[in-house]
Amino acid sequence: GGRHTGSETYIAPLYVYNSNGNSDENGNGFLFKDEEKKDNFTREFRKFLKNSYLKNHTPEQILGYIYAILFSNTYREKYFEFLKIDFPKIPFTDDEKLFNKLSKLGTELIENHLLNRTFDRNEMPVFAVEGNNKVSDIKFEEKTKRLYINKTQYFDNFTKEVWEFEIGGYQVFDKYLKSRKDLELSYEEINHIKKVSAAISKTIELQKSIDKLCYNWV
Repeated sequence: GGRHTGSETYIAPLYVYNSNGNSDENGNGFLFKDEEKKDNFTREFRKFLKNSYLKNHTPEQILGYIYAILFSNTYREKYFEFLKIDFPKIPFTDDEKLFNKLSKLGTELIENHLLNRTFDRNEMPVFAVEGNNKVSDIKFEEKTKRLYINKTQYFDNFTKEVWEFEIGGYQVFDKYLKSRKDLELSYEEINHIKKVSAAISKTIELQKSIDKLCYNWV
């Protein structure tokens, strides 16, 4: 995971590998350690994990849970001001079944955001009109669910929710296409837009599922 503040980005890997030369604590106190790697959790967090049901879960499952919480809209609204000035504080549920559900949803979100999964054709928009693929007239039509890149070519089955989805205060596809104005989209770029659209559609669906589990306690 990473954190961006101003012009600096801080990266926090889930594991630290021995080849990095990091051998602090000589392995003492690590919950998750083998000869090649150990968890990158702080001592305080490890202590917290050891004293709860979480000691039975892998770092990947814990990361999935944290990721789910960070994508809960209820959590984001509640901690909005705080998130602008400090690292996020993650509430951990006492309910192990709830943890497992959120961890699973968060892990699915991660797979979507890394584009690590394949998407069925019916999950992706269609780009079927022949042309030069040049980005010139960007326009979204809500009624027909079409995202035009020029006067004749468009992505079909493109929903309003996906078109309006923002990351970092920018509409994802508006920004992407404007950065390619007057250029011809390659086959790879067209497929990338299709996959990202499907990933965002799934993200919206997963966020709703996460919020149903979070809204009354985070």
